[in-house]
Amino acid sequence: MKLDGKTRVFGLFGDPVEHSLSPLLQNAGFISLGLNYCYLPFRVSPEKLQDAVRALPALNISGINVTAPHKETIFPLLDEHSEEALFLKAVNTVRNENGRLKGYNTDVFGFSFLMERKMQRKKEPETVTLLGAGGAAKAVAFSLSYFPLKELIIANRTGRKARELAELLSSEQRLSRENVHVIPLDETALHAAMKRSTIIVHALSSDPFAWSQFSGEWLSSDCTAIDLRYSPRTTPFLDWARSQGTAGINGLDMLHGQGLQAFEIFTGKEAPVLEMERALLTAVK
Repeated sequence: MKLDGKTRVFGLFGDPVEHSLSPLLQNAGFISLGLNYCYLPFRVSPEKLQDAVRALPALNISGINVTAPHKETIFPLLDEHSEEALFLKAVNTVRNENGRLKGYNTDVFGFSFLMERKMQRKKEPETVTLLGAGGAAKAVAFSLSYFPLKELIIANRTGRKARELAELLSSEQRLSRENVHVIPLDETALHAAMKRSTIIVHALSSDPFAWSQFSGEWLSSDCTAIDLRYSPRTTPFLDWARSQGTAGINGLDMLHGQGLQAFEIFTGKEAPVLEMERALLTAVK
């Protein structure tokens, strides 16, 4: 990669950032298209986020991705927002447009990309159980609202956040309030919900359960379990789902999809899909 006075700089804001595959993903795309761009991880603590955002125009940084814990707190610090970001009040991509900072949420496209790749839309999701109500879960819910869902069930540690997400979806007419239900994140409620679900999405930042302890029939044979985590390639939740005879999918395609859209926002060019995918597959064990 050539670095000189004309190199355009992109990056990632998060805390931590050492685990992220975004630098690998984006730099693979830049190299593939021969762009004089580079992408760097910046560890930004919560108390320094405002300073870091203000520095973007001053340092002429062309764009950034945003990961935990900043996706929601960065929202009010920006000048403009895309439709998805405005709806979710959460941002994972920022473009510096001549000093004005516009926020996007490419996680929405990322989940749609996963659904297209892994399920080929052969069967529309009917009842979905969504574990979590944070930034990633909101993006999944927004993406799912494009489907003719029969029911969306949201389970979260904090019931308030789950109810807020349900109200948000209905108030913006993304889904009918009668089709969105909130349940406690406990064994009894989950068992009843999962038993009738065609898709279950694990979008919790940390796992509250030892899934292997849940014996008996929890999942139907035509259900699909999705864990948004991508490294390692399998998780205790997916191992348990597969032991129930259910298909299990990790979040690597969502990471890939959100990165493709971010790349196109950054560069204005069509993303090299295969080259960026190849970089991910070599990194994830």
